[in-house]
This record gives sequence, structure tokens and C-alpha cells, in this order.
Amino acid sequence: MFSEFYKFIFFLLLLSSISVILSKSRMESKEFLFADSGLQETKLTPSENLITKIFQFQKSIFLLDFGKTDTGEKVIDHISNRLIPTIHLSIFSILLGSLSGIGLSLFLIIRDNKLLFEIFTQTAKIILSTPIFVVSVLLLLIFFYYLEILPPGGYEKGNILYLVMPGIALGSRVFARQLLLTYDEAKTEMNSYYIIFLKARGFTINRIVFKHVLIKIFPVILIFILMDFGSILSGAIIVEEIFFFPGIGKSMYIAIKSLDENLLQALFVYTGIVFYLFGRIARNLQSILSGKGLE
Repeated sequence: MFSEFYKFIFFLLLLSSISVILSKSRMESKEFLFADSGLQETKLTPSENLITKIFQFQKSIFLLDFGKTDTGEKVIDHISNRLIPTIHLSIFSILLGSLSGIGLSLFLIIRDNKLLFEIFTQTAKIILSTPIFVVSVLLLLIFFYYLEILPPGGYEKGNILYLVMPGIALGSRVFARQLLLTYDEAKTEMNSYYIIFLKARGFTINRIVFKHVLIKIFPVILIFILMDFGSILSGAIIVEEIFFFPGIGKSMYIAIKSLDENLLQALFVYTGIVFYLFGRIARNLQSILSGKGLE
């Protein structure tokens, strides 16, 4: 328990240092934002010693006080306001992609039809190889422009319609990964001696798949679900920008575009922490299931 805590503290200190260095390198070009304004002089924040900035930022992390954005809003309030929509979108995307991918893969196992297998696995591979902005634009054209049944973007608390298109765009990749992963794991398990024995005993295919195979492979599936959830929760810049979704990804885009130093540093830390936590949870879960215990 303590070793995990020390690992996290070390990671946090290292992450904060990298965040300051990256944001500082971006801030050196901030004067170019005024190039077309006609201003002869720009008043920028005086340059501080790098080590001093790192220590100040590390202090702000533990105090949860990252200062204010360039627009005057508190950074912690800015991130908090965008965290709820991001969580909603992440949960919707993961549930949509995981349930459909796992369900379809088990259906393919039960039917054992080579044609259906080829159709859906090739579709999954096409989805994974297609840039996500292409999927997003296609969804806009179909559901907003032609069918006019979904809003083009934005977010309204309690209204699931605003989650559908960005959720499908993000969930499509989760669906494709889960379909391929679950099918491969289930197919391997179906060829095991234990399952062959159950077939010989007269167990139905549905009972074998749902009561034996799924339970056996679910820990592996869960690890990948956690990794996907952490990835989406850390922000989806392209999807959130296309659908005007007020999430963490949108904030990251704004911070990079406007070179907002305080916001950029805080978002770097947030993204790093999310990836670290879900990565460690998945890793420790894998160790527990394999009988090695916590790392």
C-alpha cells in the first residue's frame, strides 16, 4: 500500500516538472499571438527561473490552487465544470462500445458462421483504421444534416441526445477493440478441454458461452475496458472540438491554441493522473487475477 503511494508521489512530482517544461516551451512563442494585432509592444509575464516555477507548480498541485486562466476564471473551477460532461460522455461511450462489442462477439461464437465472422471482423478493422474525425463528420452528415434527429453538438445536463453522436464516435473504437479481443479470447476458450468436456456432457451452447466462457474471459475484458475508460476520461480533443462538447478535451484545445500557461499545466497534470491511475488499476487487477498479488 505504501509503495503504491510513494510511486504515485514520485510520478506526480515528475509529471509536474514535465508539465512546467512543456508549457514553458509553448509560452516562449506567445508573442506571436499579437503579430496581427498591430501592437508594437506586448507586456508578457516576466520570465522566471525554471526550477522556481517547478517548485511553485508542485506546491499549487498539493494546495489545489492553479491560479486563474487568461480569461480570469479559476483553473480548478474551469476543470471542475468540464469534468462532469466528460464523465457522462466517457460512461456513455464505454457502455455503448463495450456492451455492443462483447455482445456481438459472443453472438458470433454461438452462431459459428464464417461469413458473419468475416463481415464483422473486417468492419471492426476498418473502424480502427479510420481516423476518428472522419467518423465524427459522417455522423454529423447522417444524423444532423440528412435525418435531422440529433443536435449538432453542445451539452445539456440530463439530455442524452447530446451524448449520442460524440458517444458513437468514441464508442465505435471501443466496440471494434472489444469485438476483436472478446472473440479471440472466447474462441481460444471454446477450444479448451474443459469446454469440450461440457459439450460432451450435453450442455447447450448458450449455457457454455454465457455461464462458463464469458465468466472465464471477463477479467481480461475488464482490463481493456478500464484502459479505454481512462483514455476517454482524459479528454478527446478532436471529437469534443467537432461536436462543440464542453469537456476536458475542448479545454485542452483552447489552452494550447491560446497558450494559457496555468490551464495548460493543470490539464497536463490531470491527463497524466488519469492515465496513471487507470493504468495502475488495470495492472494490479491483472496481477491479482494471475495470482501475483499487488505490485
